[in-house]
Formats: sequence, C-alpha cells, structure tokens
Amino acid sequence: MGTSNVKAGARFGIPTFGTLAHSFVIAYSDEEEAFRRFQQFFPDHSVLLVDTYDTLAAIEKIIHAGLRPKSVRLDSGDLVDLSRKVRRRLDQAGLTETRIFASGDLDEFVIADLLARGAQIDTFGVGTALATSKDAPALGGVYKLVDVASGETLSERAKFSEEKITYPGGKQVFRPPHSDGSSCEGVIARETQHYPEAQLLFSSVMREGKPDTLTGRDRAETRASWHA
Repeated sequence: MGTSNVKAGARFGIPTFGTLAHSFVIAYSDEEEAFRRFQQFFPDHSVLLVDTYDTLAAIEKIIHAGLRPKSVRLDSGDLVDLSRKVRRRLDQAGLTETRIFASGDLDEFVIADLLARGAQIDTFGVGTALATSKDAPALGGVYKLVDVASGETLSERAKFSEEKITYPGGKQVFRPPHSDGSSCEGVIARETQHYPEAQLLFSSVMREGKPDTLTGRDRAETRASWHA
C-alpha cells in the first residue's frame, strides 16, 4: 500500500510510489528519449507509460532502444486487446519479465471484468475508487502539459492517446458581456486570442514554483509577446 502524492508521503510517512507521467513524455520532443532518460534515473524500478501517443508504437520504441523496464503502463484504450498485443510483443522480444500495469479510473468491478475477458494485466493501479466512497464522488482533475518554454519561445505539446486527446497551447475562458451588461456563457480559446471587454476566467496561480502575481490578462499578454 502506498501513495503517489509526495506531500502525503512526507507528511504522514506513507510509502510513495509512482510511474512515468504523460507530462514527462510530452516534455521531450522524442518519446524514446523520454523512456531512455526515465530508465536512466530508475534502472531497477522503471514503469514506462506507453499510451501518450500510440501504445503499440511505444512498445516498439522500447524494444528498439534495448530497454528492459520493470513494467509498462496502459492508461487508456481497450485494455483487454492492448494488454494481449503488448504481452505478445514483449514476449517475442525477450522481455518476458516486463510486467503490464494498468490504470485509469479502475475499481474492483472493472478489474474483475477485465480479467474475466482475458486481459493480460499483472498489476492494477487503483486511486480514486480506493480513497473516495461512492456517496461522496470525487471531482476528477488531470494535469496535462500543453507547451514548454525554452528561452523566449514556446514549443507546443499535445497528447494523442485513444479517447484522451488534448489540444496544444495554453487556453483561456473568455466571458463576453451581453448588450445589457449580463453574461452567461464563455468561449474556450487560445489564451493569446483577444475578445474585447471579455472577462478572463483563468488565471495563473504558480510560476516557476512560486505564487504567481500576474493577472489572467497580464499572463495572456506576456505569452502573446512570446509568440510574436
């Protein structure tokens, strides 16, 4: 038993566990390089997340790179079909000791169904369903990396895994006023776009590990200057 929350681990003395995050993969321009780096840091315990872009293509990259991770993690798509294909390909490449780890809003019912349908999964990661009772549902929030700043320029990023595609670039919600001064709707757009008189609903709260004092409009203008 453990937690992926580093703060909880430090505060309550709970063992901490974790796998490779989508943001880590997306931060690199090359997925294989992300895998290499992660295994370099965790040579004996690496769990490589393979569904950021294309699950089966990622498995081929791991094999081509000569990596031997402890596990590979599936987090989206048809887990039964993917686990079978991944297990077969890993075994063909001699990675018989590499285990398959699955996650993604799992509970005991989903796990039982996956196993009953023949999923080739060795380990399941259960989070929300383990810590939150059914009568007190959790609000799901997922961190996704949308761009990376390098000097004065931005390199946009996106995730393309099945059913979890993201749009690149920073976003903003603009709430334009009606002619009578009221407002009841918002427009989701790039944060560098402009909607005159619109209220900006998103604002940055952290920047470089410190509380951010910029307002939403200031931040949008700053990032617009990066693109210029």
